[in-house]
Amino acid sequence: MENPSIRIFYSGYSKYLDVPLTTGTTSNGILMKGVINIEGTIYFIKTGSVNGAGIVNPLQSISESMASKIGKLLGVDCIDYSLVKARCNLDGEGFGEQTLVCASRNFLNVGESFVSMYKFLDVNYNTLDLYQHIIDKFPEYQTDINNMIVFDYIINNSDRHLNNFGFIVDSDSKQIKRFCSLFDHGLSLYSEIGDYEFEYIREESLFKYNRCQPFTSRHNTQIKKAKYTTLNLNMSEYDIDMILREYKNILSEKRIISIKKLLIRRITNARKIPIKR
Repeated sequence: MENPSIRIFYSGYSKYLDVPLTTGTTSNGILMKGVINIEGTIYFIKTGSVNGAGIVNPLQSISESMASKIGKLLGVDCIDYSLVKARCNLDGEGFGEQTLVCASRNFLNVGESFVSMYKFLDVNYNTLDLYQHIIDKFPEYQTDINNMIVFDYIINNSDRHLNNFGFIVDSDSKQIKRFCSLFDHGLSLYSEIGDYEFEYIREESLFKYNRCQPFTSRHNTQIKKAKYTTLNLNMSEYDIDMILREYKNILSEKRIISIKKLLIRRITNARKIPIKR
């Protein structure tokens, strides 16, 4: 891709804003990222995965936005993602059809850096009980790790690899300041299933979409690592409906219903975990 860019139509602005993009990767393919300064505030722009024809998948951006709203109600410390209308120019030949991407504010203060958990592992973690190793090394962050596991279980996130969580550190001293707010939930809430496939998939087949990272490969086993949580698991069916209604014009009715069933089922199961006050 030669000099890719994105033209975003940001709320409150009558004109479009052009943002240069860089290529990133996800377990589901290539995605594009950019940074823009709007009236002194830094925003990160991120597309969904890009297929071989240069078409951006909006489902990941929609799930990113939806997951952040669910996380806020649960009491998760997560990045707030907003949906933005955009046109992408990924091959230098002009801007394509309008799609949806997500935007988030810079979560770093001056003098801070993000360091992923992967950078803190000084052993071959493939031979360890990774969860226990991390808790032994950072016992003061067990609650954050547990809450992350429970949140990922509820939204069926498949992409929490070791570079997708970590710590905010002092840029000079490299001392840990806090656990980083959770980010990158694009591969959750069935976003990996395309629209055509989703309309024909049987409900029982959706149970097969249970992959996760980083402590085990399946959510139903990884959730057992969290012996307690501090999340608010009293989210009601009404709360779920209020979130999903914001997406009813951009997602199919079947997808909305299936996501609702997933959330109700997972939250109900998560309530079996002891709550720590």
